[in-house]
Amino acid sequence: MTFQKLGSFIGVSALLLTITSGAQAQFTWTDWTASTATTATGTMGSVGVGFTGNLFTPAVQTSGGTNLWTGTAYSATGAPPTSDVIAIGSAASGFTQTINFGSPVVNPILAVLSLGSSSAPTTWTFSSAPAILSQGASFFGGTN
Repeated sequence: MTFQKLGSFIGVSALLLTITSGAQAQFTWTDWTASTATTATGTMGSVGVGFTGNLFTPAVQTSGGTNLWTGTAYSATGAPPTSDVIAIGSAASGFTQTINFGSPVVNPILAVLSLGSSSAPTTWTFSSAPAILSQGASFFGGTN
């Protein structure tokens, strides 16, 4: 999953969607375990996950902290079960932020905690069109 992002920092947690025929969807959230200013690593079940780009390190949480995953925004998937979050920082025009998976993942879901504001607009460009599953207020407020 590759995207370009301009503007203020955001918090994200990738997750793997697993559907068994005739069963309700099962979600496995990323357990972010380590980060630097430009990388983050973790696992989704048995799948390795890596981020490269620009992280806003003061807001990264890989082992505890304030649970920011509250509010109505996660109605389609439910909120992540832990406080893990990577905060993607501002990037110069054209800077690429990338999430890589250790093995193929079909239709990954990206939970976005906060994305820009009226004073700090944000633009994302994905390598393929995303679908918005749900949106709403989160820890920082907002309506969509």
